[in-house]
Amino acid sequence: MKFKEAAILLFLISWDHGSIAIGSKRTPTKYLVSKGKKLVTNVGSRLAQKTISIKDSIPDKLSFLSRDTKKDDSVVEGSTDILPPENAEKESLFTPFLSSKFRETPGDFSQILLDKLLSKESAFAVKTIRKIIENFPSYGIIDVFSLHPTKDVVASVIALSRLQRITLESVQVREDMASKNRYLLSQGASSSGAMERDRKKHFEQDDYELLADLAHYATLAHCAYGWKFGLLSGRLHLGDKAMLQRKTGVQKSHIICAQWKSKTHLPAHFLVRDLQRKTIVLCIRGTLSPKDILTDLCCTADEFLTHEEDILEESESIPRDVIRNIIRPKHKAKAHHGMLQAAKNVAKVTRKVISTELASNPEFNLIIVGHSLGGGVAAVLGSLWRDTFPGVKVYAFGCPCVGPADFHPYQSDAITCVVGEGDPFSCLSLGHLADASLVLSKLCQDSELRNAILNKTKKGVGKLDPQEIAWCVETMKALETDMQSEKFYPPGRVLYMRGNFFGSIDEIMLREVNQETVFRHLRFHPRMFDLSLHVPHRYEILLARIWNDVNEEK
Repeated sequence: MKFKEAAILLFLISWDHGSIAIGSKRTPTKYLVSKGKKLVTNVGSRLAQKTISIKDSIPDKLSFLSRDTKKDDSVVEGSTDILPPENAEKESLFTPFLSSKFRETPGDFSQILLDKLLSKESAFAVKTIRKIIENFPSYGIIDVFSLHPTKDVVASVIALSRLQRITLESVQVREDMASKNRYLLSQGASSSGAMERDRKKHFEQDDYELLADLAHYATLAHCAYGWKFGLLSGRLHLGDKAMLQRKTGVQKSHIICAQWKSKTHLPAHFLVRDLQRKTIVLCIRGTLSPKDILTDLCCTADEFLTHEEDILEESESIPRDVIRNIIRPKHKAKAHHGMLQAAKNVAKVTRKVISTELASNPEFNLIIVGHSLGGGVAAVLGSLWRDTFPGVKVYAFGCPCVGPADFHPYQSDAITCVVGEGDPFSCLSLGHLADASLVLSKLCQDSELRNAILNKTKKGVGKLDPQEIAWCVETMKALETDMQSEKFYPPGRVLYMRGNFFGSIDEIMLREVNQETVFRHLRFHPRMFDLSLHVPHRYEILLARIWNDVNEEK
C-alpha cells in the first residue's frame, strides 16, 4: 500500500470510530489496514447517516497526539472496538511520522494533508492564497453580501454597471468623432488635417513592421497552448511540435527546447530560432491547468531588482534582504507575486540556453512572447533581463494586470501589450476589487442615489439628452474620488483592440491608450466573465486581419 493511501485510510478509521490510538505501541499497521479496508467499503453510507461537525470533532480526535507516547493511556475512550489482540505487533508505521508532524503544527491536520498530497510549490501557493483571502479587509476589500441585503447589492451592481456603460460609451463616441483613423498606434488623436498627415506619415514609417510582428508573434503565443487547445480553432495537429511547425513555418531543427507541461510558478514554454526575423523567441503559455491558476491567485505585489538575477547568481550566499539594502535597484520594480516567481523559474531553466544561442548568433535578438498569464510572466522577465540581454523586446497579448504604476514593468518601453476590448482580466487586481466593493457598499447605504441612477439610466446613451449624460459622468467622477487603492495595470505600451471574430473589418480598431485611464476600474457588464473575449484565437485572428488590411492599403 502506498504511503498516501495508507495515510488517508488511517484518517478514515479515526473519523469513523471517533478516536484511535495512533501513538500506542499496541496499534499494529497490519491490523489498522485490515480494519480500514472493511470500513472503506461502507464509508459512504456510514458518513451519510452521521452528522459530524468538523470544527468540533477534529480537534477532539487529534487531542491525544499531544500526550506522551511512552504512557499506556494513549488509547482514548470510545476506541476499544478497534483495539488489536494483545499479541499484535508493537510498533506502528505511522507513529514516528504523525507524532512529529502534529507536535510541530498541532490541530492543523488539513495543512499536513496539503503538504503530503501536493508538491512543495503548490502547497506553498495554497498557503499564500489562503493568507490573501484571510487578509481581504487589510487590502480594503469589503464583504458587501455580509453587510447589506442581497437585493440592495444586486441593485447596486446594476446601477454601477449602467453608470459605467454610459460614461464609457460617451467617451468612445467623442473619440470616434475626433478621428476617422482606425489604427492609431500613437497617442494624441486630433481631427486637424496637419496632425492626420503627420500621424499617417509616422504610421507608414514606424508601425508597419510593428503590426507585422504583432500578427506573427500572436500566432506563436497561440501555439504555446499545444495541439489540444488548437482544436478550438477547428484544426487538428498531430502533436504540439507539429502544430508549432505547421502554423509558424519553424523547422523542427530550430525548436531549441520545449516544456509543454506547467508546474506551479513554472508555466509551459518553448524556445525557437526565427531565421527570417533573426530572433531567438521565448514563448510562455498562459493559464491552462490548475497549477497555472495557483500562480494566478498569488496576486499580491512583490518588489524586485531589475538586475537582481545577475547579482544573486554571483552571490548566492548573501541573503536577498542584504542585497536590497546595500545595492539600490537601477529601476523601481514591483509586480504580481505569482508572475514574478514564474519569471524567475523560467529564467533559471532557459537563461544558459539563450546565452549560448545569442553567443553563437551575434546578429540575433531576444524576443519574449506570451498570452494571458504568459504575457504577464514575459513582461516581468523582460524587466529582469533588460541588462542581462540588452535590446530584449516583449510582446504580450491579452495581458492581465501585472504591476502598479510608477514601477517597472509598467514603465518599460521594451514591452508592447495588446489588450482586447472587454477582456475580463485587463482590469482585475486586489485594488480593483477593493474599489469596486467600496462603491457598491456606498450605493447599498445610499438608496436615494442608487434609485436616481437606476431611473436616469434606463435608456441607452444614444437616447439620453446631454444633461442626463453630463449628470451620469459627474456622478461617476464623484464616486471615483474614494477609489484610491493601489491597482495593477497591463504593462508597457498598451494597444487597445476593438472587434470580434466575425465582424466587419471596418469595426476592428487598434489604438494606443493610457492604462490608468482605460483600465482604472473593474467594469460590471453582462460579458465580464466571457472567456471568448480573452482566448488567444481572438488576438491571432484580429491582428492577422488588421495586418492584411494595412498591407493591402500599402
